[in-house]
Amino acid sequence: MKYQFSDIINPNLWKKKFLLFILLLVILPSILNNNPSRDVYLYDETFYLESGDTLSGFQDAASYSFYYKILSKIWKNPVERYFSNYLLLVFGLCFILISIAKSSRELLIHTSFLSLVIVSQLIVSAMPFITIFSSILIILAIYTYYQRNFTAFIFVSFVLAYARVEFFSFFILSIIFVFLYFLKKNKKRLILPTSIYLIGFCIAILRNPSSQERAYIAFCQHYAFSKFQRGLYFDDPWTTCDGLLLQDFGHSGTLSKVLFGNIPAFLEHAFLNIGLLLEVIAKNINLPIVFVLIVLVMIFLAEMYRLAVSIRRRRLSLFLDSVFLWVLFGFSIVGSILYYPRDHYILQILVVLLFSAKRGMHFLKVSFVRKKIRQYKIYLLTFGFIIFMMLISLYFKNQKKMTISGLEKECSVLRLVETIKYLNLNENNILSPDGSFCVYLGKKNCENVYSYEKNKNFQEFIKERKVNIIILTEYYEKNTIYRDDSEFRKFIESNYKLNENISFEEVSLYTCKARKILLKKE
Repeated sequence: MKYQFSDIINPNLWKKKFLLFILLLVILPSILNNNPSRDVYLYDETFYLESGDTLSGFQDAASYSFYYKILSKIWKNPVERYFSNYLLLVFGLCFILISIAKSSRELLIHTSFLSLVIVSQLIVSAMPFITIFSSILIILAIYTYYQRNFTAFIFVSFVLAYARVEFFSFFILSIIFVFLYFLKKNKKRLILPTSIYLIGFCIAILRNPSSQERAYIAFCQHYAFSKFQRGLYFDDPWTTCDGLLLQDFGHSGTLSKVLFGNIPAFLEHAFLNIGLLLEVIAKNINLPIVFVLIVLVMIFLAEMYRLAVSIRRRRLSLFLDSVFLWVLFGFSIVGSILYYPRDHYILQILVVLLFSAKRGMHFLKVSFVRKKIRQYKIYLLTFGFIIFMMLISLYFKNQKKMTISGLEKECSVLRLVETIKYLNLNENNILSPDGSFCVYLGKKNCENVYSYEKNKNFQEFIKERKVNIIILTEYYEKNTIYRDDSEFRKFIESNYKLNENISFEEVSLYTCKARKILLKKE
């Protein structure tokens, strides 16, 4: 039985999809450019790009390197290829999720998911890009499986196995499952499953990506990084991790020997990663960890209930659908547990949870809502209202994050205000070219003196308005009112000395290079 999608091409639905594609092409550049630290990153992503030029055999991430090889035919310049790949992958992720939606309800769910992730650090600050590539492949693997297009499913699984090493075992299991499926369905026609087995055999002969040293290197570096983050290791985790593994596990160089060398140490590392994984997911999708935990538990319970029902009703296909999704979820999460829950691992976990959540919603709707909508209407409305109010509360809690973000910037007005607050003056008469911020100081005895109000000599102007704080910027050098005033020029040249009795000094706490706070000496 195929996944419950409508097979009818709905023109109105495709009109919506087309409009979404247009909208994405308009807004995605603005979102993706919203990263002040955008740069070409070395190591992983550059390694894959370079490997595309020297592609040989089934090396680590061979399919991704081969993909870069194809891109090199279009973009000869490696920098252009690097960023074009990023743009292509992000749009590809959006395009596929929107395209496979077979109803307005699914389109709404997929669009909501994309709205959540494309503005998050998972996409805006993605590094390396290979997990966007693998996430696209995971979506295609799930889609082709539920459509029972097993030839395409095996091909996608093959490409996925040579993009992310942790999915090689998933590929082997997929071969076995598909072979058994075809064997049961038609014992006389074994050409296709036999061919599939031959592909698996050839892969094992050519190269097994799971045997490569990069799996060991990833564990080594991230184990050391985890301890470094907890203040238990003080050397560079990326270059000195072998010594730490030798100390903690008694082995180094081979992943299997390391893991079995000290099982309690490995289990401690894994359990710490599981706890941290929830925090990383919550941080990246901008939701409280409790909310994330509740959603995960609800998805798990819905899928377990679906599994139990399929067993009770002896529906083998539904049972295998649930098992398939949870096996794929297990392989998606293994990198975060075995190594470390890095941000770029999270996206491929979320896409599996998206499909699991959709299945759970559909199953609960069929099992309960349609049958008992009147009986449970008040409870559903109450639950929906609670969720809505929780999200409203979370929405307005973002003001704290905005405040912190402003305070972290050296030249922000928030940092300027907090610095003046810290001075704790009885009176604030502030000469500022940037406008008034007295309201943010929370004091009644504050007056903003606008720089354009100067209509006399600088010294007399300062005395008359009782200025005790000057916000000094390049404005004064560009404005003739100050630039042509000999008293102002002398004030600057004499290190902020107005006359024999009055002088100002720079507040050292404020480190902005484009703006200075000058405080009157008492």
